[in-house]
Amino acid sequence: MFADVLVSVLIANHNSVPFAPTTGVLQGSVLSPHLYSLYINSLPAVLRAAVNRGTMVSPPGMHSICVNSLLFADDVAIFGSRSDVQTMLDVASEHSFSLGYRWKLMHSTLSSIIVYLIQYIGISSVST
Repeated sequence: MFADVLVSVLIANHNSVPFAPTTGVLQGSVLSPHLYSLYINSLPAVLRAAVNRGTMVSPPGMHSICVNSLLFADDVAIFGSRSDVQTMLDVASEHSFSLGYRWKLMHSTLSSIIVYLIQYIGISSVST
């Protein structure tokens, strides 16, 4: 399906010389998010094991489950205490090197945003 793919870059109305991509999944394909999800599927378990805890969430009619990361396509959200978040960022970086993808951290006031979101969505118990 993705064999013999060539891409080029358009800058100021000029195309670059076509080249074959060597890593990543193709943008715009309906399969790309699913393929990437399969590829990175081990990350949540690695993150849970790294801190051995997470936010306790009790969906209606279910036992509590441990959640410290959410993934969709190539977006990853992690949450926990300041030290847990740093540990998970380090582990995610190691995970990316071991599988050959690039982990790009978007710098922000992460812990403040997380605390606000947890309060906003009404989670009453957060393990730290």
